Amino acid sequence: RNGIPVIAHINKNNELSKFINKNKIGLCSELYSYNEFNKNLVIMSKKKENMFFKKNCVSIFKHYFSIEKAFKTLNFKIE
Repeated sequence: RNGIPVIAHINKNNELSKFINKNKIGLCSELYSYNEFNKNLVIMSKKKENMFFKKNCVSIFKHYFSIEKAFKTLNFKIE
């Protein structure tokens, strides 16, 4: 919601890493790959890349996690 990009240090084959990569809201690194994690930190510290991810974070939040989206989902399940 606040446009804060994700830096995830997780197993790349899980659903969360797929969601992050597909929606371009941050960067993921393998759980034990500290070099890759450090590289992602450097990339994220660059203003141009950070602004790209921030913009995507806001739009993805509105699409998947907004109050309106939750209401529609709950309302559908109640009816």
